[in-house]
Amino acid sequence: MKGRRQRALGQNFLVAEDIARRIAEVFLAIRGTEEPTPTQILEIGPGDGALTRHLPRPLTLAEFDPDLITRWKSETGVTVIAGDAVQTVGPWIQAQDTQVAVISNLPYNASTAILAHLVEVSTKVPCMVLMFQ
Repeated sequence: MKGRRQRALGQNFLVAEDIARRIAEVFLAIRGTEEPTPTQILEIGPGDGALTRHLPRPLTLAEFDPDLITRWKSETGVTVIAGDAVQTVGPWIQAQDTQVAVISNLPYNASTAILAHLVEVSTKVPCMVLMFQ
């Protein structure tokens, strides 16, 4: 299902399937070399799911767009953190008992703020693959 991107939310969806697949493959390879291997994967801003469809379940998604939240909540093996990632991702990562690997095509409007929060919790995030729109 293709979503309608909303400029007000800084959305710019990744649409090149071959690039999305390769990014996910690299992410999973890097994640696999970390010790201990994180048991959780967090994707920030999954959009239409270009990266999401290449990631194993269980998977946690952080999403702000109400339409996409509804869509992803119906997906098997997916947990959704609903709300602004600037406010939700850091506390969610801190609350986890395990380390968290993060992947994202970060929304332009919030990329700097999200990165700053990820740096603050970096002891729990051994692996990050981030694209900046």
